[in-house]
Amino acid sequence: MKSHDVALKILQETLKSLGLFLLIFGMFVYFYHSGYVTKKEQYIANKAERAYNHYRVTYKTLQDNTEHFYNSMLNNPQLILAMRLASSGIKADMEEAREAIDSIFGKKYKLIEKLGIDSMRLYLHDNRLLYSRSEPDRYGDTTSKLRDSVTIANRDKRAAEGLELGATHSAFRFVYPLFAHIDNNNTQAKSTIHIGSVEFSSSPAVFVKYLEKALHKHMHFLVNKQYIHALNPKKQLFDNHIQCNGLSNFLQLEEDVDIAQHHALEKIKNCSFDNAVEDIKKPFGFEIDQDDKPVLLLAIPIDDIKHQETIAMFVIYDHDNSLLQIRNEYIADMWMGLLLSILISILLYSILKSKERLSRDIKIKTDELYHLNQNLKLDMESEVKKSIEKDQQLIHQSRLAQMGEMIAMIAHQWRQPLAAISATSGAITVKAQRGNLDTDTAILLSKNISEYSQHMSATIDDFRDFFKTNKKREDCCYSDMLGSVLTIIGLSLLNKNIKLIEKQDSEDIFHTYQNEVKQVILNLIKNAEDILLEREIKNPKIVIVSRGNLLSISDNAGGVPEEIIDKIFNPYFSTKTKKDGTGLGLYMSKTIIEEHCNGELSMINGIEGAIFTIKL
Repeated sequence: MKSHDVALKILQETLKSLGLFLLIFGMFVYFYHSGYVTKKEQYIANKAERAYNHYRVTYKTLQDNTEHFYNSMLNNPQLILAMRLASSGIKADMEEAREAIDSIFGKKYKLIEKLGIDSMRLYLHDNRLLYSRSEPDRYGDTTSKLRDSVTIANRDKRAAEGLELGATHSAFRFVYPLFAHIDNNNTQAKSTIHIGSVEFSSSPAVFVKYLEKALHKHMHFLVNKQYIHALNPKKQLFDNHIQCNGLSNFLQLEEDVDIAQHHALEKIKNCSFDNAVEDIKKPFGFEIDQDDKPVLLLAIPIDDIKHQETIAMFVIYDHDNSLLQIRNEYIADMWMGLLLSILISILLYSILKSKERLSRDIKIKTDELYHLNQNLKLDMESEVKKSIEKDQQLIHQSRLAQMGEMIAMIAHQWRQPLAAISATSGAITVKAQRGNLDTDTAILLSKNISEYSQHMSATIDDFRDFFKTNKKREDCCYSDMLGSVLTIIGLSLLNKNIKLIEKQDSEDIFHTYQNEVKQVILNLIKNAEDILLEREIKNPKIVIVSRGNLLSISDNAGGVPEEIIDKIFNPYFSTKTKKDGTGLGLYMSKTIIEEHCNGELSMINGIEGAIFTIKL
């Protein structure tokens, strides 16, 4: 091989092994990366769900606190009188009512502040502000445009709760309708009238404080600026809020700003978070890198009080070691995948090379086997031909044996008509010598001789038809075939005092080789006759029963010894001890029934003797 051919061969093998390595390593990369992404996403989703549950617990706690305080207000007669007095709209009445309310709730307000409620307001039924604990000098102005919560509570007479944006700040508001029970003058029944509503507010800072304490993580509250502009187009910022660095559409509470976390929020913009957050309804999270370490940002979207749009969110800033561990496990898996890819590539390349060598060896051996197979095919055809010739010889020998037996039966059947013919011809001679042979007697005796001759001729015809070779299948039944066989052997059985019992119940028609089946039936009956005579059985009998596609031939000669029962269908195996047996009868019978006629021939020992069964 030339040097450039060797170099080309080496290049081809190198590219092949490199391609194999890249394929295997690519599979490992896909598998490990998919597992890493799935595991990380599941972990982040669980963390986000846990943070959301903490938020819901905090929200429910504040809601329960406001409901408890609200329930204590429902049965306060001083509050009801003050609210009814202020409903007149007269300034003096409203100031008097406010002083009464301040005296009622002045001390209690310190209690609710400790419970996280940093504002309480009372509104009249027409949405006018009556009392504000945080702004004592403010009253009388309407809040219909700014307080959807108050409008819902007064209009629908039901509680309204959730995050709401106001003119200067946002707050979580819990607004409940207030009612007064008035005695009717003419009856003892009381009527209920709506007199206004009470509002409890908790700032987002309260939630931040409680959640940071529960989660031990720093967090932010972000509010979407576009909803602030919708309320007040001239206002750019809320009080105590600053522009969120990294998210142009959001404001951030000034008091929860930390330099490191503030820097981290800049990286949120890389996650397409700024413009899509209003479409997000469920808590979520994502990973960012800070100082080459993973940081987990969890976001809890907050709907407006109508629960229609996402207007704000809590963002939790979490240095999570579990994310770093997941990342390190992924890196370790990738190194392991690289190592396994190298090892597997070497192994597979060795296997492929061995397979190529094996393919070449197989091709050589296949060619050798092909030539050997051709020789074996010729040898097999020769052996098959010899086997067919051998079977034909066996069939011929079997037929010769049967023909010898048939000749004996013909001689036996001819014995009586020949004797009758001899006696009749002797009578004709005697009468002729004495001159007593008249015409009528001559005609009668000649007629008798003719009948005897016809009987002998019919016997020859029966035997000739029985051995006639017919290679075509014919429609036949058991009764016709038995009738033909018994015409031949029936007289022999009668002369030997063997009782023949027939029970023919079969009406089935078979399309088969009729003469071959008859030969088998004759052979089975002849075997039964021979064994009965050989064993000198008293009251010998042969029973022939047909039912459906079954024909059984049995005798009362005692059956076949168990030690040879498996050999009786073997060629050249004979049990006939008192006469020469070829050992071909049962072998050829089984061959004819099973191979020529597609049936079955079987034998079992019955109570009295052997039972041979033909199934077509």
